[in-house]
Amino acid sequence: MKDTDEAAARAWDDRMLAMRQGCEAAILALERDGKLSAVHAPDEATDILWTMLSVRNWEQLTLECGWSQARYVKTLKGLERQVLVAD
Repeated sequence: MKDTDEAAARAWDDRMLAMRQGCEAAILALERDGKLSAVHAPDEATDILWTMLSVRNWEQLTLECGWSQARYVKTLKGLERQVLVAD
């Protein structure tokens, strides 16, 4: 609907901004605790986390590839740890 409905587009953009802010808060908490991987700066790590958690990625894995929600959550958590959390 966001392509044809201005209110829907604003609502979608608002939700995606809130999601990005949540990702940024998580990354900054990792950095504050000394747990953020040195491979990525906080702004880049935020971009990565936000993209990994995108609705489109969820749709592709659960709807198109047939993954269960449990498999999706378990796999994404593992990938996020590997990419963003320091050993």
